[in-house]
Amino acid sequence: MTGAGTITVGLMAGGFVTPAGQEADAQIAAILAGRALWRRHPRWIGSDGQRQMLCALPGLADMTDTPARLAQLLHSAFAECRKDQLARFGRTVAAPMLLVLPQMIARHPPFAGAFMAAASTLGFSGLGEVSVAIGDAATGLALLSGTGLSGPCYIAAVDCLVTPLALDMRQAQGRGRDRHERWNPIPSEGAACLLVAPAGLSGDTAGIAGHARLALTRESWRISDPQRGLLGRGLNAAIGQACGDRPAVSRVFSDAMTERWRAEELGVVKSERPALSEDVTDWHFPGQSLGDMGAANGLAALAVALRMPGASLVLASDTDGARAAALVSMPPAG
Repeated sequence: MTGAGTITVGLMAGGFVTPAGQEADAQIAAILAGRALWRRHPRWIGSDGQRQMLCALPGLADMTDTPARLAQLLHSAFAECRKDQLARFGRTVAAPMLLVLPQMIARHPPFAGAFMAAASTLGFSGLGEVSVAIGDAATGLALLSGTGLSGPCYIAAVDCLVTPLALDMRQAQGRGRDRHERWNPIPSEGAACLLVAPAGLSGDTAGIAGHARLALTRESWRISDPQRGLLGRGLNAAIGQACGDRPAVSRVFSDAMTERWRAEELGVVKSERPALSEDVTDWHFPGQSLGDMGAANGLAALAVALRMPGASLVLASDTDGARAAALVSMPPAG
């Protein structure tokens, strides 16, 4: 297990788009309530001969262009972030962006060009230079912790796992959700965009709403290795670094879903950290209601925590071993 230390950044504004809709309040209510938003795809048939179960979205039958869908989701999250800026401090900020795109882009390089072409037609007003990283749920938090910010910057992530190509890829990888693989996550889609700044930025015009203290670790075990030992120590270490001496938090947002290794990981964390027990802390699992949003999981939870009072802990784990924890500190309610 390895660690990369901690960093604190200022949180200015955020926007996110999930299957629960586009209005932030409705999405947060669905996540906190844990309502399952599932439906069967109108046409796509899984390996078990039944229509694939996935998140509830309108227009699924017509959702075939993956790069275009990614661009639309990112644009919506960016627009929500700018709307949040206007609500918080009455202006929007022009800044560069660090963008996380899904692994599918790496496996199909032409998709990157198609995505950029589709995004260029949508109009991202106030957006500066865009730097792209390929990754999964913890990658957005990793970028956030390693930005070396000199000024405001957008951090964004987007993923779509519900187009026919994405569903075929997951099925080929043994990750499709059907009767044969009932513990695989429900495919979904989502995007998140946050405006962040150096933690030391101050003054009435700075627009800092709260702070996030981030820690990253990496598990040395491979999930598929039967001799790997117990998972959970990497995430537990990241939590310890992010929380420091803080005795408790109000709530935890975890990207854990239905996989067996996730249950093992959370079991270790909860047994090692009584302060995070469900007796004293509210646990929320957005993926249990919204499905697997892939690369957007971590940043979407952080964007939700940005709108919650007090202290929230955001957890993200990737299958490649990356583990991230972010302690989000916002002003108390009232």
